[in-house]
Amino acid sequence: MLFNPIYLLFNTGVTVTDCSDIPEGYKVTELGVLPEDWNIGRLDQVGGLIRGVSYKETDLNEKYQSGFLPVLRAMNIQTGSLDLLNDLVFVRREKISEKQILKRGDIGSVEFLRADTDQDRMNNF
Repeated sequence: MLFNPIYLLFNTGVTVTDCSDIPEGYKVTELGVLPEDWNIGRLDQVGGLIRGVSYKETDLNEKYQSGFLPVLRAMNIQTGSLDLLNDLVFVRREKISEKQILKRGDIGSVEFLRADTDQDRMNNF
């Protein structure tokens, strides 16, 4: 098997500690062996948080029509894939800002906060 430190780190949690076997183009970091051109930092240092689309029932359509865009909801985001066949909804284009439109390379996530226990987190969200 080819040396694949990325697979080891993200799929097994194992990091490489024997530096004699590190291929050219990789470096040892506190996270393990990574490609030389990768940097380590906090997510808020390399990206930003964009909140989801807010809409009313009157802005919603269950089928595509001109002037509407598909909106991913929590139920559309599955482990390792997107479910674009079930429960996809379409929202009026004017309700969606340019920065809320998913682009190649974007990372998406869904986080659920309980209002009764996570008030501080909600205030800082």
